Amino acid sequence: MNYRLKRGQENIQIMSGPFAGKKFIRGVEYSEIPTEEKGRFERVPEPKKLQDPRTATEKATEKTATKKTAGGGDK
Repeated sequence: MNYRLKRGQENIQIMSGPFAGKKFIRGVEYSEIPTEEKGRFERVPEPKKLQDPRTATEKATEKTATKKTAGGGDK
């Protein structure tokens, strides 16, 4: 899960703890955030997987055609 600063939040720099010295910039996604500042962040939704628009039959036909043409020709 990734996080980014919420709209309206200014960039922040953490001064102490395990994230000491780390800057968090608006618009940048982070996989880890300081728990004491979690209210300033929002979860970034994971992108949906794009499905292949081809049918199973079309995919099988393509695999068969690839096998027939692969492997070299006459010499």
